Amino acid sequence: MTIYTTSKAAELAHRLEQQEAENQRQLEAIRAEQAAHDKALEDALATSGRARVALVEELLDQFSISPVELEQRRNKRTGEVILDRKTGKPRTVDPDPDGTVRMKRLKAAIDTAVESSKAVRQAAQTSMPDRIGNIDVASPKVS
Repeated sequence: MTIYTTSKAAELAHRLEQQEAENQRQLEAIRAEQAAHDKALEDALATSGRARVALVEELLDQFSISPVELEQRRNKRTGEVILDRKTGKPRTVDPDPDGTVRMKRLKAAIDTAVESSKAVRQAAQTSMPDRIGNIDVASPKVS
């Protein structure tokens, strides 16, 4: 067991207070940054929400990304499908209520498309010689 003198304990307590104050300052800065980001998103949604939603829906259609299928609700203990008391049909639950999974699939599809276009561009540049130098673009001949 380590025994500290009063001055050593006071020094350690002072360092601890400084570290806690620094941690609190960093936490407040992170919270302020998050609040600013959230406000920017809300402002963007208020001013151009319809256009952005239309663009995202168009991209989802172009990449054939359909909504996540509804899942049947099951009893956690027994694993049996829970039926609706009125209709007798299985109850369903949306596993992606806010669309996060669908948006991740869209981002992955866009990333894949971008990477493949980069590869095609690089292949085209290496396989075709640069003939721009052979064309006199600066001074066209006039007859």
